[in-house]
Amino acid sequence: MGAAPTPDGDRLLALGLRHHKRGQLDRAVAAYCEVLAKAPDRADVHHLLGIALAGQGEVTAAMDCYQRSLALDADNAAVHHDLGVLFWQTGAAEQAIDHYRRALALNRDFANAHVNLGVALTESGRPEDAVACFQDALALRPGDGETLYRLARALNAGGDPVSAIAAYRRCMDASPDHAEAHFHMAITLLRLGEFADGWAEYEWRFRRPGLATAARGFPQPEWRGEPLAGRRVLVWGEQAVGEEIMFAALIGEVAAAAEHCIIECAPRLVPLFERSFPGVRVVARQDPPAPLTMAPDIDFQCPIGGLGRWLRPDSDSFASIPGYLRADEARIEECRGFLDGLGGGLKVGISWRSTAGDSRFGAAKSSSLDAWAPILTEAGIHFVNLQYGDCDADLDAIEEQLGVRVHRDPAVDQMTSLDDFAAQIAALDLVITTANTTAHLAGALGGALWVLLPQLADWRWRSGATGSLWYPNARLMRQADAGDWTGLLARVAAALADHRG
Repeated sequence: MGAAPTPDGDRLLALGLRHHKRGQLDRAVAAYCEVLAKAPDRADVHHLLGIALAGQGEVTAAMDCYQRSLALDADNAAVHHDLGVLFWQTGAAEQAIDHYRRALALNRDFANAHVNLGVALTESGRPEDAVACFQDALALRPGDGETLYRLARALNAGGDPVSAIAAYRRCMDASPDHAEAHFHMAITLLRLGEFADGWAEYEWRFRRPGLATAARGFPQPEWRGEPLAGRRVLVWGEQAVGEEIMFAALIGEVAAAAEHCIIECAPRLVPLFERSFPGVRVVARQDPPAPLTMAPDIDFQCPIGGLGRWLRPDSDSFASIPGYLRADEARIEECRGFLDGLGGGLKVGISWRSTAGDSRFGAAKSSSLDAWAPILTEAGIHFVNLQYGDCDADLDAIEEQLGVRVHRDPAVDQMTSLDDFAAQIAALDLVITTANTTAHLAGALGGALWVLLPQLADWRWRSGATGSLWYPNARLMRQADAGDWTGLLARVAAALADHRG
């Protein structure tokens, strides 16, 4: 258990605790270190020092303190839990899970350990095990809103959206302003095709922690579905480029109904939107907003993601438009010249990962290029790189490994010119991609598109659907088992062989 306290040590410890409670972490650290200089075997003080260091962001030093504490007192559930938290923060999921379990072996009534173990199991692809953790936590603190939210996330990840919605509702009964619960219930409802309720909950996206600044603060009244005849309306982009492209499917309807329509969008989308929506004034997003968008004669403003609530209340309201964006014809011909130079056969563009791949969500919808070997070795097909971002190492490695070249058009930089990227996609015979911006752009252009999805895909691809409401030209192909890209890509290769004929 460590050395016995001394009067001087107790005085310094009390001083450290006072500083700690007041948020004076530098002073707390100094006091704890002074205690340990006199009594290095104080397991409790090593723990407290670790907590203070963790609060300062000194993760490595904090972990060392926790390890020292456990070396002196291996049966302290709180230290195991806190060490698990730091392992989780540093991406060491299995070590985190191990320490959470050791904490619970020592104290089954440790509610936070049940919750954090559940979170780690959910994010590590074991949501069914996580459900039991959250239920154990709820037995200790019934009706806790955050635990109910985590339970809902696990149920959804485990393929039980109906139970997840019920848990989200219980969470909101306990915590009515839990923005994450409202938002994640929204995407669960939308995934199930329950659009009316889903869009209403989707309005909570701007209240999610860290996202309040996404709301642009335009002074005009927000459009709530009123008639637009004779009115001037501003639609402003939000979220990422892929979302702006997808929701742009609704711009044509707004423009047709209103007297005048202004679109504020990501600067990279301006040329594409100007060409695709003649008669619409397209403005690049800037901060502060362009004076044109703040004009008092604009009758309504609406975030682009808010249009669905009024224009897509159910599945039947989705218009079967095979392509609503238009690439530049001259650039398409230039891209076709490059493709013709590759020789005869199908020209297939590929993209295999999301640039959000450093997040757990992005990683779930990203594959490695070497897993595409069954596809890339199909004879009589020229593959073209559509993967945005730095992927030269992947392309060079696959050429060395398989002897297959995925061609790079040097005239196209997907990151700097979406207009060139659109022309490149429009010139191809087929696009095969994971769920990323390439999928949205190819879908919006209306060409042949296969989208490769994880087992639990994002809401816009719906639950179990083989076709897309947003992109009628898209064929959706899903993992049979969570994380199984091998099986999916083998099925895609067989389908490609049939497609080639």
